[in-house]
Amino acid sequence: MTGMPGESIEPFSPFPEWESVAGRVAPYVGDRALALFVYAISETMDARSAAARIRTRLGSETIDLSRIEVTETERLLIDWGRAIATAPAAVDPAMASRVTAAFRPELRGLLVQLAALTVATGVADLVG
Repeated sequence: MTGMPGESIEPFSPFPEWESVAGRVAPYVGDRALALFVYAISETMDARSAAARIRTRLGSETIDLSRIEVTETERLLIDWGRAIATAPAAVDPAMASRVTAAFRPELRGLLVQLAALTVATGVADLVG
């Protein structure tokens, strides 16, 4: 890809940073909860290849987020992930309060970074 004459622009890939942030989040919420959070965002965005990567990570060909047995934390992350992917500026105040009560500020910050990188990965998958 090129920009200005004589200039080369690397293609955008949020995935390396995504892996770094995911590695920092997983010890606190668990691999499965992290994967379900990311899957909820990807599925809601209709980012199929991103969602497929997460299904593979979970060892499943299909995931029905409304029927899967989950812990309270996993359910919160699924619901928050869907809300972020649907309308990040309009997350329900009750949802925001639940997230604030469940996760300390540093972890919330990492989860927001992970959500942003997941959205970016989904956009890169969708747009190409």
